[in-house]
Amino acid sequence: MSLDQKKFSQTRVSINKKDNASIETSDQELVQAITIGVNNDTLDVKKLILWSSLGVGIVASLVIIWVFTSQILFQQSKANATATGTYYAIEKLTDDANTHIQSFGVLDNEKGVYHIPIDLAIDKLTKDE
Repeated sequence: MSLDQKKFSQTRVSINKKDNASIETSDQELVQAITIGVNNDTLDVKKLILWSSLGVGIVASLVIIWVFTSQILFQQSKANATATGTYYAIEKLTDDANTHIQSFGVLDNEKGVYHIPIDLAIDKLTKDE
């Protein structure tokens, strides 16, 4: 056995001067592993383009759906904020008006015009009649 030949269990590997290797074995598992490892891998360009396009299309669709959904949700929250703000403004005006009609105050001091609570005014009007 020369230096460029090694024997592994049931296998003999030979390497020539051009670094080409040859293997002789009776181990079928090793033969299958080597055959699979040294077969030329043919690239299926059509499948590669198909799956790449499909993947890019799905990701682009998801991004577009996400953008539109976020815009719709933003518009809805903006409308809700406006409606809520309007509701609270109306509530404050109503509370201020109720406070005003239930209190005493001066409308025009020079002319001597004052306001009194609405309940008291109604009572005075009904007693005068």
